Amino acid sequence: MLDALETCRRALQMHTPEGDAEALDIASTILVHEPMNGHAAYLAGTSFLRMKQPGLAAMAYNMALMSNKDEPSIWNNLGCALREYHPKEAVNAFMQALELDPTHVEANKNLAACLGRVGEREKAIAINTRLRGERPDDHDIPYNLALDLLHTTDWRAAFEAYVYSEGNAQRKIRNYHIDKETPRWDGTDNGQKVVLYGEQGVGDEVLASVSYAAHIAQSPSCEFIIDCDKRLEKLFKRSFPDATVYGTRCEEALAWPVEEKPDASLIAMAAFGELMDPSTKAAPWLEPDPALVDMFKSYLDALGPGKKIGLSWTGGKAGWDRAERSIDPDLLTPITAIPDAVVISLEYSDGPVPEGVHTIPWATQKGVDLDVTCALVAALDVVVSVPQTVCDLAGAVGTPLKALVSHNPPWRFAEAAGDAWVWEDVTTYRKKEQATWLPSIAKCARDLRMEWGLMP
Repeated sequence: MLDALETCRRALQMHTPEGDAEALDIASTILVHEPMNGHAAYLAGTSFLRMKQPGLAAMAYNMALMSNKDEPSIWNNLGCALREYHPKEAVNAFMQALELDPTHVEANKNLAACLGRVGEREKAIAINTRLRGERPDDHDIPYNLALDLLHTTDWRAAFEAYVYSEGNAQRKIRNYHIDKETPRWDGTDNGQKVVLYGEQGVGDEVLASVSYAAHIAQSPSCEFIIDCDKRLEKLFKRSFPDATVYGTRCEEALAWPVEEKPDASLIAMAAFGELMDPSTKAAPWLEPDPALVDMFKSYLDALGPGKKIGLSWTGGKAGWDRAERSIDPDLLTPITAIPDAVVISLEYSDGPVPEGVHTIPWATQKGVDLDVTCALVAALDVVVSVPQTVCDLAGAVGTPLKALVSHNPPWRFAEAAGDAWVWEDVTTYRKKEQATWLPSIAKCARDLRMEWGLMP
């Protein structure tokens, strides 16, 4: 049996779907013969967690705790399994791990991250500030600290921490030299060839682009290159004509700097943390394709004479915050029932659609050219959405946004930011912690009716 457990551990160490499946198979076989084998239950839980099955993972970890309640790693992993749908219980699990081992690094980091999820930002900031001093080379710590600081008004400290987080799993280092590390651009008009590049999700990339035009205009002697997601290439080429745009951000092998044979000493780069200035509201800065916008307006007019509403109800990342950033579409009737309104789904994934909502999958589904999605958003009268990419697109093209956010929203919609910084025309509707979504949805629908003169 010990040999089987060791084989199971080695399979997990492969960090591949095949290895995870092999480990689960071995652990399950052991549990058939020894149902109370805590080691096998722990390994099964880890396999389930890797397979994005947090419920089954939590069951397996609880089984493991029945035979070993004093193992901090089990409590830490149980917290990881609970944090998506039960963040408060996850906090308790991480705290239990730290009671057993106060030096447990991952439990400390996970506790700080999860405290932010449940709105205890001050505690999260205190833990991450301490950890940053203890572990200055750990890039996860300043990243988590930055996310919490972004919910405060201390923007400068937030972006300073964010810059130092580069190198963690969410902020992989991008390099534009073959034989050395690409230096950072210092923001001055020094004649350099400057690469502005996106990172994280495509919505973050759209938001970061709010500063591109200003930086290009302020540094006329620099030659700017924008390295963006392929889906944004057409949109960015039109919006930033004074820069060279490549849709290569997600490509591992980058050929264009070699093909252009630039003077290597003149290349510098800048990303989200260096570029953002959250201190002022921004007028619309992206230019959708006018022909596509006209096409969508004609199409939408043919669907009915009323106001055109874009609606999205799914957001967030599976395994982290999708539960609190998504709404059951059956609850959206107050929006879809607005008289004469033409409601268009802006959902990027397949799933049930509320009755009467029109779908244009070729313009909205995951992976489509966002030049098309952006034109659709620009043709609408309003976007009603949970936090996701269409919110960033609406803000970037000036379509009014009604944002439905949880009590603990992503940092763009932090209460400290009021009605969301950067964007000009956005109203947030916040769900209270112990409430359902219905009051927020109903208030949004009522406000739209009043704005459009539809109230009795």
